[in-house]
Amino acid sequence: MAAKSRSTDDVFRSFGENLQLVVDKLRENVPPRDATDFNLAEYWTKMEMVFKAMSFEATKLAMCFASPPVPSPEECQSLMSSVEMKTVALVSLYYGLPKEQGVTLRKRTRNLVIGVVESIKELAENIKRAGYKSEDQLKSTGAVWASCDIFHSSAKNNKEAVLKELKSTSGLVKDAFEELNEAKDTNGSSVDGMGFMMTDDEPELDQEEEAVWSDQDKAVIHPALGLANACKACVKKVTEAINRSGKSVEMVHINELDEVVEIADEISPDLDELVSCLYAPMNYTVIRANASLMADVLHKLLNMVRASHIVTTDDPKIDNSKWLDFLAKAIDHNVDQIKNITKEEIPR
Repeated sequence: MAAKSRSTDDVFRSFGENLQLVVDKLRENVPPRDATDFNLAEYWTKMEMVFKAMSFEATKLAMCFASPPVPSPEECQSLMSSVEMKTVALVSLYYGLPKEQGVTLRKRTRNLVIGVVESIKELAENIKRAGYKSEDQLKSTGAVWASCDIFHSSAKNNKEAVLKELKSTSGLVKDAFEELNEAKDTNGSSVDGMGFMMTDDEPELDQEEEAVWSDQDKAVIHPALGLANACKACVKKVTEAINRSGKSVEMVHINELDEVVEIADEISPDLDELVSCLYAPMNYTVIRANASLMADVLHKLLNMVRASHIVTTDDPKIDNSKWLDFLAKAIDHNVDQIKNITKEEIPR
């Protein structure tokens, strides 16, 4: 019995190592295969079949170890080999998605595949950890099912992929904006000046030691909030424009959508940097630098969109130049205010 247990352990250990190698390889920048005669609709049909097969394999694996008798090492190896074959098919399909279909689409598809492979690996680890005889394995299949079910709502073209990325960016920007608003309620104070707010469980700081905003600091917050709000508006309006007019058939349009994501990915980190330096005590030099960086990214996004197919529309009621101009002016106005207020520090 001990030999059997060790042999079964070896099978599971090898299986986990193989899946980890697959995940590690997926995270590398491996070039896709040639796009000759590629059919996107057929591709997703094949992908759906493999995802269903992965879900079935996970269920079969869990049920085989849910009750006695425990599969023999040979039977165990057969089960694992079947899962590995489906995994290879899934990964092979991913590599068959050409870059011409969009960098963003490939990225999201890769993450989807990684999620499924990792959930299968976790299921196997749970089975091994439970000693190959627990009904809890059936519960562990839920994560695999959930990973596979994501396929149905996943992006199937680059436009859909870009819209999902922008939705994520919008959520992060909203969080940063709300954090800055909440800082107003505490007069800019934080535990260590890094933006980490005190909780009820933490010792109260002495009022004389606690850093708070000066009147000049408070004046900075208004345009800073305006700039953060401009971030929200930029992401929102660009998302609406892509949803309305974005295309993902011709290569030039696909590349433009990818460029939007590439620029938009800079927005949330830059806004976080700006918000973090607005807690007391303020460093005006850092604030001016971060505000300028934030403005540069937003202008880069607006200028890119202005020159792209995204703002092309046949609807005479829609004038994209108006909101592009308005946001550009709003960005400059708030940055100028920040610079004017902070150009000379008033003694506290």
